[in-house]
Amino acid sequence: MIKFELEYMGRGPKRTRTYILDAMIAIRLETVLTPAEPKLAKDDHGIRLLKEVRTNLIEQAGEILKALSPGIVGRPVLSIHTDIRSKCGEYYFCT
Repeated sequence: MIKFELEYMGRGPKRTRTYILDAMIAIRLETVLTPAEPKLAKDDHGIRLLKEVRTNLIEQAGEILKALSPGIVGRPVLSIHTDIRSKCGEYYFCT
């Protein structure tokens, strides 16, 4: 995930935590916002734009992300769910 963030999004997280719970992988990426994104997220409209752009980028990269996990956990990824917290700069992935 760190490599994906660096290569695809242009900035890696300062810290990453991964949790595997049965068939679910949850990944918490800390401090992932680009320098411009906190400025964008100063109001509700900017927060919606930030979430929309990040969601769109992840949806476009869905096949790349799905290809990462089977080699690590030994099973295919059925779906990916994400959320970004604009106030603290954390990003959450669940598969």
